[in-house]
Amino acid sequence: MEPQFVSGMIVKIISTDPLPSRKHLRETLAVIAEVVYVDVLEGDTECHARFKTPEDAQAVVKAHAEIKKKYNWKFEILSGNHEQRYWQKILVDGQAKLNQPLEKKRGTEKLIDKAEKIRLA
Repeated sequence: MEPQFVSGMIVKIISTDPLPSRKHLRETLAVIAEVVYVDVLEGDTECHARFKTPEDAQAVVKAHAEIKKKYNWKFEILSGNHEQRYWQKILVDGQAKLNQPLEKKRGTEKLIDKAEKIRLA
């Protein structure tokens, strides 16, 4: 199920240093409001967070002072053309994920991959 467009739900987070992991960002923001998705790649200084409602996004921006003091992040709610482009990216990324071939693994190969993932985590 693809996300429904509602204006004002996406917050752009900008940092002078590389941002932490998706999990850390999500946990930090979830203290203030319900986070639906965090779009960040390792080492990025910018990311986008999608919240459940526009009010949740507003709450995070209002709590900006406390977070800025601790992490030195800047927040900006996307609007207008930037917001439209980001929603297009969401739809394109979703379609790409649905259309990628499913890699089937069986038996010991599957168990070895699972053990490797656990070891790395």
